[in-house]
Amino acid sequence: MTNPLPEPHYTARTLAECWCLDVSTVLDWFSDVPGVLKLQPKKPRNGARTRCEIRIPRSVAERVYMERTK
Repeated sequence: MTNPLPEPHYTARTLAECWCLDVSTVLDWFSDVPGVLKLQPKKPRNGARTRCEIRIPRSVAERVYMERTK
């Protein structure tokens, strides 16, 4: 039977706070990991820099954390 509820996703800030790491470290760890959602605005406003946000599924977060903290 499949789970009817979606897997929780976390922001880089949330994981950084849980793991006592810097947000930039979490972003580096997950920047190219399959399964991570990348949310980016369609167009920058007034030439402003676009900022890509990520959402990390719980299973991916657990796997990468275990690999990185061995």
